[in-house]
Amino acid sequence: MFSCLNSVKLTSCSLVLVLTTFLTSAQVYVYKDENGVPVFTDQPRAGASVISAKSKIQDIPAVQFSSNNPKDAEVEKVEYTVRLMRPANQETFRNNAGNLQVTVQVKPLYASGLKTRILLDGKVVTKAQAISTFQLHNIFRGEHSVQAELIDANGKIIASSESRTFYMHRATVNTAK
Repeated sequence: MFSCLNSVKLTSCSLVLVLTTFLTSAQVYVYKDENGVPVFTDQPRAGASVISAKSKIQDIPAVQFSSNNPKDAEVEKVEYTVRLMRPANQETFRNNAGNLQVTVQVKPLYASGLKTRILLDGKVVTKAQAISTFQLHNIFRGEHSVQAELIDANGKIIASSESRTFYMHRATVNTAK
């Protein structure tokens, strides 16, 4: 019985070792199809780049394709639009902490290196990020304007939303003296 258990353990360990070696040695290839969509495969293909199975997402190399197709040049000259989804124009918020959630829509979706930032009363109040929801804190009571800007990696403004007016109400407690 004892030798049988040792044999099962040895076989199991060997199997795990072989599978681990096989899985970690597999190569992944990436290429773009005719529509420009990245395709990941385990089959080598002309023009495909090899990606290590141990790569982190941010370590995956960008694949550059050149084409003499005039349609590709049109794709590079994309017109981006930035739209504030929230707050609505002339909306009133009652929040004693002065918090406000700003939601932005960018069309078409963010390209690599593009980020949005929020301006409150004409001043940048958030770090540029590739996200569409921002949380603003401790906004003073009263009338304010909010706007979103889409910027590239160099800080150049690619597109901006319309400016919207909103009102922040914060309750105050007056104490008798």
